[in-house]
Amino acid sequence: MVLQDPKEKDSIEVKDSLIDRGLGIGEAYSIALAKELKTIFLANDKQAIEAARDYRIETRWFTEILHDALKANHLKSVDEYIQTLNACIKMGLYVSKRQRERAIQKAYSLI
Repeated sequence: MVLQDPKEKDSIEVKDSLIDRGLGIGEAYSIALAKELKTIFLANDKQAIEAARDYRIETRWFTEILHDALKANHLKSVDEYIQTLNACIKMGLYVSKRQRERAIQKAYSLI
């Protein structure tokens, strides 16, 4: 993995604007870099996703990526989905109890 800061003037302005709006530094840098690299912004924070969408940056919820993995059979079962989600939460990913339950319900609907 390579850590990288946004370098383009427009991206730096996005970062500064997001910080001024009260978004966390990590999210602001990530959104600005996603804009600069023209890539998807992956998050699990509603405020950060809405901020990225304000700049027309394609976004995905972390749990959506896991759903994609389940649909593509990279995760072989809902149990494996839950184990993966729980492992990510244990490693520091914040997912509210409500959000976790909704994600698991959706996982069951995909099989």
